[in-house]
Amino acid sequence: MMKFVNVYVVDRRWGGPEEGGWYYNNYSCVEVYPTREKNAEEIVEFLEKEHGDKAYGNIYSVLGGREVHVLIEDRPAQSETRERPRYE
Repeated sequence: MMKFVNVYVVDRRWGGPEEGGWYYNNYSCVEVYPTREKNAEEIVEFLEKEHGDKAYGNIYSVLGGREVHVLIEDRPAQSETRERPRYE
């Protein structure tokens, strides 16, 4: 079965002024690797090492930062943030 190993850079973005202001995690896909399901875990380990230097700080801190997430998904860039979420 075909899977996609997607690499995301995650940072915090301003969502809006409601309830005193709110933020959300923004996922930007930087790489996509199509693979067979049986090989996906090995690729995840490799990509976590390969992209580990892109992460810094703490995204939940006032000082900011960036995280790197490597996910096995059914579609390319499946979890990428495509629009600002709505406050409800």
